[in-house]
Amino acid sequence: MQINYNQPSQYGKFAIEKTEGSEIIGLYIDEQTQLLIVEELLEANKGQKSNSIYLTTINPATGQIIPIADRKNYINYAEQEEINAELGLKRVFRRETNQLNGFESIYEQLYRVGEEAIISQSTRIAFSKEKIKNGFDSYEQGLEWARQKAKFWREEYPHKTFDEKVSYWASSFHRQMRWQGESDYDEYAIYSPQLYADCKQKEPEFDKIWKEVFIRYFIPYGWDTDEIEKRMYHILFSESK
Repeated sequence: MQINYNQPSQYGKFAIEKTEGSEIIGLYIDEQTQLLIVEELLEANKGQKSNSIYLTTINPATGQIIPIADRKNYINYAEQEEINAELGLKRVFRRETNQLNGFESIYEQLYRVGEEAIISQSTRIAFSKEKIKNGFDSYEQGLEWARQKAKFWREEYPHKTFDEKVSYWASSFHRQMRWQGESDYDEYAIYSPQLYADCKQKEPEFDKIWKEVFIRYFIPYGWDTDEIEKRMYHILFSESK
């Protein structure tokens, strides 16, 4: 990467240009710091096994590269706290820099105000051209998801026919097993006695519905029903095989 101070661009009185052995794969103004971010794919040097990506920060007012050591003049790296009184939550967060490639991460922990137990913790990419969601945003998103699920079980599910309920449960579990498999995880890890208890709590007639799920979907599609039964610790279907 090189900076051409004779060629203005949308980012200032300069232009970012690629150089031999590199490719610019990201060029944007960071939403939070308002610094210009350049993400550069560097071809592997002798002795390296693969290409590498490096992130450079530039002051858009001057067009000058900001070395990693000087970013502290533009970015707060101290541990910080923020309280959301409406949610009754506190988030504690800090930024850290990868000295090898210039990328930064935000490490965050979420607490209830006045309590020491961690509700959740996460690691997020620090630089982005769009506003990055924080722990408060994720918590509110989770609350909204829970409200929608509660509405579904309260208002929609009870009006489904028996066949629609069979289709719903079959689709739900098939989707979860597929996601597990696509992520190279155990497809049958979703099944457990606790899962069975949760399903029974949502659907008192779950045994009858689940038996039809096996007969109509799981057995014809070749899922290992013996393994599912073992994980669920609830044998319902042997006589149907």
